[in-house]
Amino acid sequence: MHTLSHPEAAAAERQELGLKLATESTALEMVGPVSAAKAVTKRWTIPGDAVAKATEFLPEFERDQLRWAARYAAGRNLTPDELGEQLEKQGGEHYSGDSIYQALTGRRAAQGASSMPLAKAISALRKRIGETETSMATRFIETPMTRRIFKACRRAYLKKLVTFIYGESQTGKSTTVTEYARLNNHGETIVVRMPTRGALSHLLWEMARRLNIPSKLRESELRARIFDCFDSSTLLIVDEAHQCMYSRSGSGAGEAALEFIRELHDRRKCGVVLVGTNVLKTGILESKLLGQLWRRRSPGSVIQLPDMVPVSDLAEFAMAFGLDPAPDRDLSVRYQSHGINGEDLESRVTMNPLKLQDDIVRREGLGSWLKLLDDAKDMGAEKKKAVSWGIVITQYCLAQAMERGEA
Repeated sequence: MHTLSHPEAAAAERQELGLKLATESTALEMVGPVSAAKAVTKRWTIPGDAVAKATEFLPEFERDQLRWAARYAAGRNLTPDELGEQLEKQGGEHYSGDSIYQALTGRRAAQGASSMPLAKAISALRKRIGETETSMATRFIETPMTRRIFKACRRAYLKKLVTFIYGESQTGKSTTVTEYARLNNHGETIVVRMPTRGALSHLLWEMARRLNIPSKLRESELRARIFDCFDSSTLLIVDEAHQCMYSRSGSGAGEAALEFIRELHDRRKCGVVLVGTNVLKTGILESKLLGQLWRRRSPGSVIQLPDMVPVSDLAEFAMAFGLDPAPDRDLSVRYQSHGINGEDLESRVTMNPLKLQDDIVRREGLGSWLKLLDDAKDMGAEKKKAVSWGIVITQYCLAQAMERGEA
């Protein structure tokens, strides 16, 4: 009779757990809460609540690194072996999938082994990723408003507060909290986008997907396992929280979703940041059921952002692309394009950069304006010229010509 060695036993145990979890979730992670959604095979099967429990009493550095590794692997749908191949030991060898499994499920700590070497290897991986990841075309740019949001999120985490951040759409809220999570995701920050119309069942599914918990569990078990993923060392950011206010009239589904978030804060003592448009603020103040949630606020934990992106922020965006702040004067620009029939056209236009900036930001949003600045910078690089407001105007006019069917 063949007796399993320790590595073989660990592999068998890991496989057994994987099969069990696959059975729980039908081995499929649905892309939406409807059965017709496209299915993706789940390859990372260690649930977030299991990792949270296993690392709860580790020293802060080890706990943060191991939790980050679990979220990194879940987000990329890696197997434990694939994660181990990215982690180097001091002698240059890589960690096995069994070692990853043992550490993230608490078996390493239970055997009295230290997780510090693995934590250091994870920290090194994070540094390599930070150094080599390709920067986004419209990279994150810090401004006074984004720094204010960063400060509010950090305060909510440290003080375990419920914080509300309100502001009109297309002012950069989502981009800012996503960047905050990227910079502070060493096991502490979890961002969840409130699903459209914000029903509790959809929120639970979205949180389960984010935390790598099987989403087909009974609601009571799903709630319990989500609770287990949070404690006083975590921060939950709920983006697009105003979607709760659009739930079916009279159903209370949206209010139930917000009440679940309040209960999560109360029971697990985690920080919570609710981000949404002013519809969220109006809905909470007018609701008869959300008074307890509103009373969780404290002085300084309600942030009202301006309806328009401040001029000082727009000036910093311009400077980040190599431009001076938009001048309030007319500039004449001559540019060439092609007509509908391919004929060469030469046009001259006079525009005020400051008025163009204000018009696009007000009408189409900050994202459209930053995309125009980025395209103008690319145009300048193609012509081997420094970007200028004349090039911005030219890029805008060419984009408008293309919308009219001209090249």
